[in-house]
Amino acid sequence: MHDYRYQPAVREYYAMHSKESSDLSFIVANNEFPVAVCPLTVENIEGRAQASLSGGDFLPLALFHPKLGPKQLRGLETFIFEEALRRLKSADARRWLMGANPLSAGTDALEDLLPARLGALDVSIQCPVMDFTQTDEDLWIQLRHSAKSAINQGFKAYEFKVYDRISYAPEIGDRHRFLHHKCARRVTRPQATLGKMYSWIAEDCGLMFEQLHAGKTEQMICVALGKDTASGARAADDPDFQSPCPSPIP
Repeated sequence: MHDYRYQPAVREYYAMHSKESSDLSFIVANNEFPVAVCPLTVENIEGRAQASLSGGDFLPLALFHPKLGPKQLRGLETFIFEEALRRLKSADARRWLMGANPLSAGTDALEDLLPARLGALDVSIQCPVMDFTQTDEDLWIQLRHSAKSAINQGFKAYEFKVYDRISYAPEIGDRHRFLHHKCARRVTRPQATLGKMYSWIAEDCGLMFEQLHAGKTEQMICVALGKDTASGARAADDPDFQSPCPSPIP
């Protein structure tokens, strides 16, 4: 598994949010066969150079070939860490922000994650993760009764549409952008950045979900796709809409 931030179209989207940046990413190959890739972008944040993404967000970990053995993996991790440090020092970077997503790292044990083993400062956050390798029945059992009630009512009250590479059209992106601006009550980002995000759908690394009530669009969300993973990227809703379904959150 790996998360969506390794996708080239997604990295291009994040690069558009960096005012001053340089790409120091590199690929490690064995006899011209790629075995690892290390995303490494240096940004100028408030006059200080640092390795980060999209104006101060966390870079994903290096991505390794899944067929590497434990000894090969540890040796390659050391090599990549040393090479990355060399490049960062040459750029006078003062810190390196790494996001150890358990969906990509293959473990949620903090002590086994690469940054922890390298002595990085832990600034972990909690994110809800749903394991879709489970059956629908097992997933349903884990939900609270109030959440189940809201879901059941929602399916009765709303219509849901999903757009992929084949069914997506530019006017769908226009509806999302309109809701985004209406929700924020102003234009918060250049149209080009949203256009780049919509390009994920055409490149099979994104989906658009639309929620309608009585034929009117009330909420949309663009979902980014990695390898066997999906992450909500940008949601927008109509602030004037009054939901017919009660919130499951007391």
